Amino acid sequence: MKKIMPWIDVLPNVESTDFQARRDEIEAMAMQAQQSSNGMVHLLGEAYFKACKLEGDAKAHWSLKEVEQAQRVTG
Repeated sequence: MKKIMPWIDVLPNVESTDFQARRDEIEAMAMQAQQSSNGMVHLLGEAYFKACKLEGDAKAHWSLKEVEQAQRVTG
């Protein structure tokens, strides 16, 4: 599985926040859902919701321009 939300890593001073840990938790949830025999749709949905919340929180913490630039760089 490809690393999700790699743009988190290029945000300024991200190391002083919990954003990388939150992203890693989301990634682990998504991997667990994919490896499940029944797909664990509920778990995948929860991971998606948390990813959306994380992106929204990032846009509140950094400027929209900074987040969009980070997303473009890691494309």
